[in-house]
Amino acid sequence: MRNELLEKYYHVLKMRMSKLSSYIQRASRRRSTYIKEKEFEMLVLSRKPDESIIIGRTVEVRVCKVKGNQVTLGITAPADVTVNRKEIQDAIDKQKEETSKL
Repeated sequence: MRNELLEKYYHVLKMRMSKLSSYIQRASRRRSTYIKEKEFEMLVLSRKPDESIIIGRTVEVRVCKVKGNQVTLGITAPADVTVNRKEIQDAIDKQKEETSKL
């Protein structure tokens, strides 16, 4: 009797997990968009505060807060991964290029 009951619950759980998995797949397709940006494609995701995305299993980008048109992001990354704002990285690259020309 107990085995039959466990087997029944197992099948119900398996069916629900399958439905949940397909729901998650559909939801992820709806909420993401690819945009052609220069020579690369850009994945555009919608995130709410306290939601995050993972990049390469080691970098997490979390939306901390949204205030008007400003978004505060929190980034968790290993020490060997450099994280810069784009304008800072562009300035660093420009300086390296200028010093390599000398």
